Amino acid sequence: MKPEQLNPMTFPLKGSRLIEAGAGTGKTYTIAQLYTRLILGHGTGKTSFGRPLAPSEILVVTFTEAATMELRDRIRSRLVEAGQVFRRPHRESSLPQDPLLKELRDSIPPEEHPWAARLLEKAAEEMDQAAIFTIHSWCQRTLKENAFESGLSFHQEITPDPTDLWSQAVRDYWRATFYGLTTEEAAALEGIFLTPDALEDAMAPLKGIVSPTICFEGSPLGTPRHPRETLQSILETRRLHRQAGEDLQQYWRGQEEEILEDLRNIQEGLNQRNFKEARTPEEFQEALDECIRWAREGQPEDPPPFMKKLAPEKIKLKKGWSIPESSPLLTLGKALEELDQRNHQHFHHEAANLTVHALEETRRRYRRMKEQRSLLDFEDMVLHLARALDREREGSDRLATRIATQFPVALVDEFQDTDQAQYQIFDRIYRVAENCPDRGLFLIGDPKQAIYRFRGADIFTYLVARRATAGRHYALTTNYRSRKSMVQAVNRVFTTADTHRQGAFLFGSGDEGEIPFLPASARPDRSAEEEPIFLIDGTPVPALTIWTFKVGPDNSIMGTEAFRSTAARIGAEQIFRWLSQDDQGHPRGIIRENSLERPVRPSDLAVLVRSAKEALAIQEELRHRGISSVYLSERSSLFQTHEAEDLLIWLRALASPGEETRIREALATSSMAIPLEELERSAREDLLRQNDTDRFIACGELWQQEGILPAIRRLLQEYGVAARHRDSPGGERVITNLLHGAEWLHQMSATVHTRQELIRLLAQRIQNPGNEQVLRLESDQECLRIVTIFKAKGLEYNLVIAPFLSLPHTPGPRRKHLLTPLVWHDENHTALVELSGDYPKAQEAHAREVLSEEMRLLYVTLTRSRIAAFTALAPVSSGNRKSPANHATGAGYLISGEDEPENAQAMMEGITSLAKSPGEIELVVLPPEADPPEEESRLHLPARGEGPAREPRRAHRKAGTPWWIASYSALHITSAEDLPREPEVAAQALAQEEPHLASPRNAPVAAPGTPAFHAFPAGARAGTLLHEALEEAGKAGFSRCRDELPQELLETLQEKCLLRGWEEWTPALTDWTRKIVTVTLPLPGNPSLADITVYQAELEFLFPARRLTTEQLDREIQRRFLPDRERPPLAPRLLSGMMKGFIDLIFFHQGKYYLADWKSNRLGEANRDYSRDALEEELCTKRYDVQMALYNLALHRHLKQRLPGYRCEDHLGGAIYLFLRGLEGEPRGALFYPPDLALLKELDQLFQGQQKEIPREGHPIDA
Repeated sequence: MKPEQLNPMTFPLKGSRLIEAGAGTGKTYTIAQLYTRLILGHGTGKTSFGRPLAPSEILVVTFTEAATMELRDRIRSRLVEAGQVFRRPHRESSLPQDPLLKELRDSIPPEEHPWAARLLEKAAEEMDQAAIFTIHSWCQRTLKENAFESGLSFHQEITPDPTDLWSQAVRDYWRATFYGLTTEEAAALEGIFLTPDALEDAMAPLKGIVSPTICFEGSPLGTPRHPRETLQSILETRRLHRQAGEDLQQYWRGQEEEILEDLRNIQEGLNQRNFKEARTPEEFQEALDECIRWAREGQPEDPPPFMKKLAPEKIKLKKGWSIPESSPLLTLGKALEELDQRNHQHFHHEAANLTVHALEETRRRYRRMKEQRSLLDFEDMVLHLARALDREREGSDRLATRIATQFPVALVDEFQDTDQAQYQIFDRIYRVAENCPDRGLFLIGDPKQAIYRFRGADIFTYLVARRATAGRHYALTTNYRSRKSMVQAVNRVFTTADTHRQGAFLFGSGDEGEIPFLPASARPDRSAEEEPIFLIDGTPVPALTIWTFKVGPDNSIMGTEAFRSTAARIGAEQIFRWLSQDDQGHPRGIIRENSLERPVRPSDLAVLVRSAKEALAIQEELRHRGISSVYLSERSSLFQTHEAEDLLIWLRALASPGEETRIREALATSSMAIPLEELERSAREDLLRQNDTDRFIACGELWQQEGILPAIRRLLQEYGVAARHRDSPGGERVITNLLHGAEWLHQMSATVHTRQELIRLLAQRIQNPGNEQVLRLESDQECLRIVTIFKAKGLEYNLVIAPFLSLPHTPGPRRKHLLTPLVWHDENHTALVELSGDYPKAQEAHAREVLSEEMRLLYVTLTRSRIAAFTALAPVSSGNRKSPANHATGAGYLISGEDEPENAQAMMEGITSLAKSPGEIELVVLPPEADPPEEESRLHLPARGEGPAREPRRAHRKAGTPWWIASYSALHITSAEDLPREPEVAAQALAQEEPHLASPRNAPVAAPGTPAFHAFPAGARAGTLLHEALEEAGKAGFSRCRDELPQELLETLQEKCLLRGWEEWTPALTDWTRKIVTVTLPLPGNPSLADITVYQAELEFLFPARRLTTEQLDREIQRRFLPDRERPPLAPRLLSGMMKGFIDLIFFHQGKYYLADWKSNRLGEANRDYSRDALEEELCTKRYDVQMALYNLALHRHLKQRLPGYRCEDHLGGAIYLFLRGLEGEPRGALFYPPDLALLKELDQLFQGQQKEIPREGHPIDA
C-alpha cells in the first residue's frame, strides 16, 4: 500500500505510525513541527494526543550525540519562533512567513493565543531538561532510574572499549577448557585453533550477533557439545579418513597401470592453467611419480596436490577432450571428491561446535567479569533494558507501564538504523501492532538510507515495524535540498532500477514493495532564477554526469586496478579544471545561485569513496595537481596514520639511544622530513653522527625525568620538524597528529610502569586501532573533502564526485581455520546465521541482502548533491575473468538487473539507455587514457587571508575567572600545570591521592618474616587493590566476612591479584581483609565493620565552590584541627567551580552517621611505627586533615538535604581514618575525630562565597 503524504498539521499524534522521510525532505523540520503541536495539545479528536505535553514527557531518540544537539537546538528555535508568532498582534503585516506557523496560528482561537504563547515559551525554557537522548544514553538513564526492576547496580562505569576484558575472558576459557587435554586431543585442537588468539579471531564475526539462530547447512546447530566430545569426534573422523585414504592407496596400486596410461593419454588435453604439471613431459612425469610414491608409502590422509585435482569438479579439460566412462580415473576422482567433501564438511561442523561453545562460555565469563567490576559497554545498556522488559521476566509489565507513563509519546529518529533489541524495547513499551490511543510512537526514517549493517543496524527490523504499522504509513517526498533537475535525475535512476524484477532495492517493485522507491518532487517555492546552477566555461552542467570508457572491439575492458587508477585520474583532472582559470584569468567553474555568481571553491566539492584505498588513489592524483584535500572517515583513527608509526620508531630510538640503527631509522621517517642529502651526510660524518646520538640521549633522559610529552616536543624542536612541514602540503596535519599522539602517550604513561610497556601499548594500538579520532583542523574546512559514503550520510555538498561506484567488491581470501558466518533472513524476516559457508539458500539470501545495501549506498551517494553529481560507470573485470565482474555492485544492478550481462557491450547499452534524459543526465564517453591537464591552467584557490576578513571572536566571560572541578588531591599539588583531571570514578581519585612508589610487581618490600601488613607491596597499585578488596567485602556484606570470607569474594580477590601479577599475595590479602573487617573501632560500643549493617561504600559527592582561596581554607583547618601539628601549606589557588570526591565508607551506628577512610600508607616495618603520634604526623603531612574536613562537609550537606529533622550535633558522628598497615599496633591503626561544628559552619559559609567573622568555639550549626 502506498503511504499517505504527511501533513505536519493533521498528522495524528497518537498510536504507532511509520514515517518515511526521503533524503532532503525536511525530516528535522517536521519533527520540530510535530513537537510544537504536542506541546500545544494541538489537533482534533482524531489527530490530537488529547492534552498538552511537557518537554519531559516527549521522548526523542536518535543515534548520535551530534544529532541530539542539533534536534534540541532546532526544536528550541521552533518553539521560540512559534511563541513569537502567537505573541504578535493579529494583523496581516505581522503574519509569519512560514505557512505551517500561519496555519498553526489560525487553527487556534485568538483568545487562546496568550495561553499558547506561554506554553511554547515555557517549553523553550525547559529544553535543556527535555528528553532528547541517544538510544544508549536513554537506556542507561532508564536502567539507572529503574535499578531494582532492571537488576543492575546503582553504580555502573561505562567502558567504551572492552576489548582487553573480552580477550582476558577468552584466555580464561582456554585455560579452563583445554589445559587438561590429552596429547591426541591437543593435536586435534591444534588442527583448528592453535592459540587463544586464533580462537578469538574465529569468534570475532559472531561476537556481536546476539539473538539469531545459529545454523549449519540450514539446520539449527542447537546446544554445542562439550569440546572434549568434539575433539574425540575429530579423532574418530581422522581415523576413518585415514582408513578411506588407505582404501584409495590400495585402489591405485590395483589399477596403477590403467590409471597412468589414461593420465598420459589426456596430458595434452589438460587445462594448463589448472594443471601446471602438464606443461612439460618432465613435470608431468614428476607429478605421476609423486602419486606413485604416495600410493605405496605416503600418508593416506594427505594425497598429493596433483591427485586432488582429479576430482570431477576440479579436473579441467580442453574442448573436445574427455575421459572414457570405463576409466578407473573416474572412480578414483569420485572417491577423492567424496573424501574431500566429507572431510571438509566434518571439519567445519566440528569447528562450528568448538567456536559456538567457546562463544557462549566466553560470553558468560565476560558478563561475570563486567558485573564484578560494575562495568557496562554501550551494547549492554540496550540489552539489559531489553531483558528487563522481556515478557517472561517478573515485573516487566510494571516497568513498561512506568516508562510509558513517564514518556507517553516517543519519536524515534533514524529508525532505519535501529536493531532488533532496540525495536523490542519500544515495541514492549508502546505495543506497536495494537496502535494504542493512550500513547504515541512515531518511527521516522528512510529505509533507502539503511547503510550501517556493519554496525549492527538491521533493515529487517525496520520491515518488521513496517508490517506492524500496516495502514499507518506516511511519507515526506518534497526534496528541499537539491535543485529540480538533480531531483529528477535521481528519480530517473531509481525508477529505472525499479523496473527490475526485484525492484529498486530488491524488496519488490512498485508501491507494493517493502522498500518502495517514491519519486521525490522539487520544492515548489523556488523559481528558475533562484535555482543553483553549475557552469563550466560558461556552459550549464546537467545534474548528473556519467563518465564511461570505450569498450574494445573484442569486448576488452579494464580490470579493477586499472579502473581505480583511471577513475581517480579522470576525477582529479575534472576537479583541477573546475578550480582553474582560463587564459584571460577567469575562473572556469562557476556556481550561480539567486542570480549571483562566484567561483567554485574546494569546499564546494566532496569526493565520495567506499574505502581508504579509493581515498588514497584520488588523494594522490589531487596532490600531484597541487590540490589540498582531507580524508574524512567513520574510522579515521590516529593510530592508522603514518605519524603514529613514526612515533613508535621515535620511541624505540629514545629508549635505546645507544643503538645507532634505531636513531638512523627514526631520522629517516617521513615525519622528520629530513632531506636525503642531510641523512647521507650525517651518517657519513662522525661529528654529525655523534651529535644525533647526543640529541637522542638528551631527549631520552628528559623522557625519564619529566615525561614523554616534553621529550617529543624537545625532539621536534631539535630537528626543526615544524619548520620543515610549515609550507608543505599536509604539513599542518602531520604536526597535529604528532602532537596528538604525544599527548595520548603522556596520558597513557600514567597507566604503565616502564618505557617498554608504553612502547608495547602504542604498538598494540597501531595493530588494533581504537576510538582515538584524528583531530579536525580549521584549515580542513577550506580543503576539498574526501568522505566515505557512510560518513557522508546526513550531509550535503554542492558538487559530488563518486568515481569508484563501478568497482567490484571482492571478499578477502577465506582462511582455512576461520569460519565465515553468513547472516541472512528468511521470508518472515527472522535472522539466521549460517556457519557452513556452503549452504546455497543462505548464500543466495546473503548475496541479495548485500546487493540491496549496495543499492542503498548508491541512493545515499547521489542524494548528497545540491547542484550536480559526477560518477564513472563502466564494465570492469576482476582477476582472470574477461567479462564484467561488477554486476553485483549497486551500479551493476542498476544497469543490468538481476542477470549477469552477456558481455561488456551489453552493459554499455544499459549505461547508454540510462542517460537518455536530456538536461538531467549526460553521458561522456572517454578513452581509457585521457589527455593530461593543460599546463597553462592556473588553480584559482583562495590563499589564507584572501576574501573578507572574519569578525574576531570575542570572549564573553570575564578574564581571570577560572571554573574547574577540583578534588582533594588537586589542592595540595604545588604547580598549576600538574593539576590532574577531576576523578570520574573512585579508583581515579585514589590513584591521584596515593603516593606513586615504584616497587617490584611481586617482590616483597620487607625482610622475610615481616607481617603481611608491612611486607605487602606499597604504592598506588597496592592501595587501589586494598580499597577494591574492602569495596568488594562491602558488596558481599561485612557481617558475612567475620569468620571467613564468602567464596565469591575469595574468587574476586584472587582474580584481582592475578590481574596484577600478585598471585602469591592472595592469601595475605584475604587474611588481611578479614582482619580489617573485624578490627575494633574507637566508637561507642567498640563495634567492628562486621557489626555494621547500614552503610554505603564509595559515596560520590559534588558540591559548588564559590570563589574561595586555598589560603582561607587552609587557615581555618590549621587553626581548628590539631593546631600544634606542623604541616605543609596548600598551594595558593582559587577554588571556583565544583568540589568532587569519593568517601570510602559512610555508615550508621547508634543513631549517628560516620565516615571512614582507608589509608594504605607504609610508615615502617614494625608495629611500633604506627603509634598514634606517627599516624597523626602522617595525617597532617599528607594533608589528610583537608580531606577529612571536605568529607565531613559533604556528609553534613548530604544529611541536611536528605534527613528530616537533621541536626548536626545529634546526627553527625565524625570521621575514622584507618591506617590498614597498623592493625596490630596501638591504636590499631584507627584515628577517630568527632566533628568540629564551628569549623563545619565556617567551611559551609566559605564554599557558599560568604565571608563572615569566625564563630565562637562550640557555636551550634543550624539544622
